[in-house]
Amino acid sequence: MIVKNEERYIRDCLESIKDVADQLVIIDTGCTDDTIRIAGEYNAEVHSFKWIDDFSAARNASIKYARNNWILWLDADERLKPESIPLLKEIISRNQHPVIYNVQIENETNDAADAQLSTAYRLFPNNYGIGFKNRIHEQLTVSKNLKIKSVNSQIILKHLGYALQGQEKNNKDLRNLFLLEKMVGENPADAYTHYTYGQQLSLVDNYQKALIHFEKAYALKQFDKALSGSLLNVLSETYLKLNNLDKALYFARKSIQNIPNQTSAYYMVYRICEKKQEFSEAIAAIDSIIKNNHNKDQREIATDVVIDNLKLVYTKAVLHEKNQDYKNALQCWKELLTKQPAKEELYNQPIAIALNQGFVEIAQDLLEKLIVLNPSRTDALDALGTLYIKRIDFKNAILVFEKLNQIIPDNQQVIRKLAGLYLKTGSEAQAAALLS
Repeated sequence: MIVKNEERYIRDCLESIKDVADQLVIIDTGCTDDTIRIAGEYNAEVHSFKWIDDFSAARNASIKYARNNWILWLDADERLKPESIPLLKEIISRNQHPVIYNVQIENETNDAADAQLSTAYRLFPNNYGIGFKNRIHEQLTVSKNLKIKSVNSQIILKHLGYALQGQEKNNKDLRNLFLLEKMVGENPADAYTHYTYGQQLSLVDNYQKALIHFEKAYALKQFDKALSGSLLNVLSETYLKLNNLDKALYFARKSIQNIPNQTSAYYMVYRICEKKQEFSEAIAAIDSIIKNNHNKDQREIATDVVIDNLKLVYTKAVLHEKNQDYKNALQCWKELLTKQPAKEELYNQPIAIALNQGFVEIAQDLLEKLIVLNPSRTDALDALGTLYIKRIDFKNAILVFEKLNQIIPDNQQVIRKLAGLYLKTGSEAQAAALLS
């Protein structure tokens, strides 16, 4: 690891790795907080390194101190997920040979997706001359003479760094922009440099400039299939941000054509089609995301998004309603309520749809279930009682309005309705007593 003022993150990082790492090597690039003291609690070896605006230089310095057969590199804001520990132990127990392992990274974000998935080469054998390149967003580099293969693994890291806010985010953005501008100047013909610079520009909402660098990366045609899919998706998103919906849809469709088993491009199609008010196409895109969620371990794209299926079903319900397909909207709400029957707020919209569209039996069923959850919901009691009246079910209507009268005894509207029901059922004395 290389660190600078990571006291907020480093303990959880080291805690996640302590049971599998034989040696903890930390490069201090100028800490002034409690980072190094916390590292000492885990018996980490700390070595100082003068910062020279180059993450790869610092990472290459860290390799010099590694004594064991395998190297796993992390950032302080990353955690090895517990379920990955047995798999990591199994990999490093094998005989050493020149193989580098791709791991999966779950990036927490501040956007609509639950997380963004990416992959990166993080585990590699020591003493084979493998090192790092690039000032920032560093990547492994291998000697041309070394015959090495890469293997995808199911090791998962959780990354918190994309969910920063406030001054912490501003400081990181400024640092990254500075380093990436240097990289672009040093490597103007490198597609990955333009791609990462474009990503950082997007993070600070400079979409017009980001687009220039994404287009340059696209024109250079240096990416493999997996990274090309990610590039097409960020091109789509950038054009969407700039309100060029046709271009946005073109690149999203192209990404799907190249890599069907993903969610990001379909998510883009949903967003674009919703904005174009093409709701049927947006719903079809959501269905494809749900389908591909079941195959997340087989995705071929370098970066992807993770969206919870219940969020997707909720989105479908909203889209069906916008498309005036109320029957399918209610079907989606029914699915949500099957999974979360105790979530009171989920009943409001389907009840409104059912009442407005005349789905009387559905409305009655939903109102009865809602009242079981919250017997004091006066709006639900009033709606159910009124529904019973419309269905000529005066007996149940009386029971509902009697309960409502107990909750709000001075409400004249409730009193009049209840008195009217007593009269309809031949209970004149009860009506008179109520109105007296």
